[in-house]
Amino acid sequence: MSADILYEKKTWNVGDLKTKIEASSSSFTRFTVVRITHVKDLANWVWHEYIQVIVRDSDTSKLIRLIAERQTDNDHLIIGRWKAWKEGDTPPDGDGDTNYPLALLTLEFNNTRPSLETFVWLLSALHDLQPKYNVLTANCYWYALAVYYNLFTWYKNTATERKWTWWFYRYLPPSYILWWDCVTVPLMRIAASAFKSDDMKDKSNPKIITFDRAKIPHSGNTTDHPPNPVAVAFWLAIQQRGAKKTETNQSTAVAPTLPTRNLTAEEIQANLPVASQFAGTPNPVSYPDGITGPNYVRNQHYHEHRHHN
Repeated sequence: MSADILYEKKTWNVGDLKTKIEASSSSFTRFTVVRITHVKDLANWVWHEYIQVIVRDSDTSKLIRLIAERQTDNDHLIIGRWKAWKEGDTPPDGDGDTNYPLALLTLEFNNTRPSLETFVWLLSALHDLQPKYNVLTANCYWYALAVYYNLFTWYKNTATERKWTWWFYRYLPPSYILWWDCVTVPLMRIAASAFKSDDMKDKSNPKIITFDRAKIPHSGNTTDHPPNPVAVAFWLAIQQRGAKKTETNQSTAVAPTLPTRNLTAEEIQANLPVASQFAGTPNPVSYPDGITGPNYVRNQHYHEHRHHN
């Protein structure tokens, strides 16, 4: 099957797209993932979160913007949501491209980039792990964070992570405090405009930033966009109770070997966190000290569940 489907506007269920790619795998090798960004949709009443993906076509050197998201009915990969979804089609800052999301965290892949097939395998494995939407434990926040976390784990030694101004709003719904939202949302929209002007670029040889978990308890590296200190203080105070438990058990897990080929579904699923870890905390990915991987957590969760039953 032709890989030209990436130039056709369509919403794919992740399982269907995986099947399409498998049917003509060689024709999709020209597509690699340049960067992913964990974003928040300010126009949505729950501030829906998803992953925005920039894919490069090596045959044409063009960039294509995709969306990976969880909705209540299924997990989707969307092609062509905006007019500027293809480089050279409509400029990223052109007419009809004003409804842009708020960028939280961007992972820029440098010398080693995941193939489109590997990325779709990850989406499919996540869906197989938690096929049904759950408003508390397997929602859009969980899905976006799980996709980002796994790619960060695999590529953190060769990728650059960028924290945007409002990164600390990841996994948080609107405050529903009228005066607070009236102040912060306009500022967020300004930040979204900055992301829009920067997003559809294929940066060459960006500086690689190393990641030191011991110094930075929450995943990420230094950002060029310092967060608003008042907003940080406000939300960190709200988050303190929920985050306290995860901060005391911050992960020292050994990262998986950097993938140099397309991974199997089993290999991807072996590195996925369990859904219960994402329930109600702003930084939910953590394992006890000395644990070497998510399989331990999943097995412990399984045995505890059996014991209680």
